[in-house]
Amino acid sequence: MTNAQKFLELFNRLDDLLRKYYNDYDRSRSLIARYAGQLEKSNNRVLQERGRLLNEIRVFRNSLIHEFDMNRDGLFEVSDKALEALRREVEMLDKPLRASDFMTKIKDVVSLNLHSQIGEAIKVMVEKGFLHLPVLDDGHLIGVFSPNVLFRYLAEASHTEGRIIDLKMDDLMDYIPIKEHISEFYSFTSRKAISSDVNDLFAAYSKIGKKLALVFVTENGKEDEFILGLISPSDMLKADEM
Repeated sequence: MTNAQKFLELFNRLDDLLRKYYNDYDRSRSLIARYAGQLEKSNNRVLQERGRLLNEIRVFRNSLIHEFDMNRDGLFEVSDKALEALRREVEMLDKPLRASDFMTKIKDVVSLNLHSQIGEAIKVMVEKGFLHLPVLDDGHLIGVFSPNVLFRYLAEASHTEGRIIDLKMDDLMDYIPIKEHISEFYSFTSRKAISSDVNDLFAAYSKIGKKLALVFVTENGKEDEFILGLISPSDMLKADEM
């Protein structure tokens, strides 16, 4: 089989997968154009590049098929790069990456509990470079400790007995629940959510000028479920490279 034949076979496979993905079986319109356009509009440069390549591939394929059979003499050869790009897209749609595949598992997450001291949390942040530390109780999310939480507490607390660094997370219960965070946001997703849906969460917040700091992964994406892991923007970048 020539590269051109492989190319057309992969292109048609991608088209079929996208019809299932969008639940749209109208052959009069190109879903690859729709898919590539969505990727190009992403805030993620990796996704933008994928969309750009897909659009180039789509235009080349249409030329091969529709423009007076321009390759009937075999003058043009499909590159290995084009085949690899198509294979990648087919694979991602056929066997999509799930949240559980690229999240940071909870066993590997540096977390706090209600008895953790502020001084302990700050030390971890300085040493590890973390800005958001989940506060867990028996595997369930109580809240998140961050510099903004500390600053807000210092600005609003009328008085504090003893040293600030000796206070515990339990003393910050008016500030650490995620609904109490003012300038940073958090979301939840199912462990079975596909990577593109998780990426859309980050993109949706970015589009309205808000920062989605972390996405917590649970079995069904519900807040009251056991935390299985979390996804940060850096985890999302790694997922795009997997």
